[in-house]
Amino acid sequence: MIDKILLLEDDLQIQKGLSQYLESEGFELDIFESLESVNKAEISKYSCLLIDWNLSDGVGIDYIRKVREKNSKIAIILLSARSNVMDKIIGLEIGADDYIVKPYEPRELLARIRAQIRKTQKLNEEERLEDDFLCIGDFKIIEKQRKVIFKESEVKLAKVEYDLLLFLIRGIGKVFSRDEILSNVWGYSFPTTRTVDTHIQKLRKKFGSKYFQTMHGVGYIFDIEGNNDE
Repeated sequence: MIDKILLLEDDLQIQKGLSQYLESEGFELDIFESLESVNKAEISKYSCLLIDWNLSDGVGIDYIRKVREKNSKIAIILLSARSNVMDKIIGLEIGADDYIVKPYEPRELLARIRAQIRKTQKLNEEERLEDDFLCIGDFKIIEKQRKVIFKESEVKLAKVEYDLLLFLIRGIGKVFSRDEILSNVWGYSFPTTRTVDTHIQKLRKKFGSKYFQTMHGVGYIFDIEGNNDE
């Protein structure tokens, strides 16, 4: 998919130069010359915004502030002839992700654009993965990453430990026999094996014994409150 870039710039020479260069590098570029015109832009379709500070009808930082009120993730690079440190601080604190001083080398701007797009894509992917999680009490399981967060800290688990924990949590409040656990987690059943007991002990060491209760003569239950007696 081709990344689209929005350029808010009123200098015709810069418009032409950037348009030719960025399109030759595989980007699509939409150009706006004023705050009035850019207010009609559909921001969600762009991967990066290039915003000039000084415009014919105002300042680009006002537009950045407006964008950030609605979209906190889109990459924004502020372009400016102002090299003063305080101006850079103001631009970044208002919401720009990067600040580049004019005149700039096109290859440097290109590198910064690509870096910001990569960062935004990574954040979006992490957020997408975070959306698919199971949260019960102190446990948070991000299934697509096979990651377990316990009391806000990640706990590393072996494959079978993770599968066993997930199976028990999904069946919270239900008592499972060893045969049921073996069949669902390991894929086989053998009445005399101590495999389940061994792995339950491993989970108890990592999370605390209260969550993994023994129901004598029956099997195991995951109890988020730890109310059942062993």
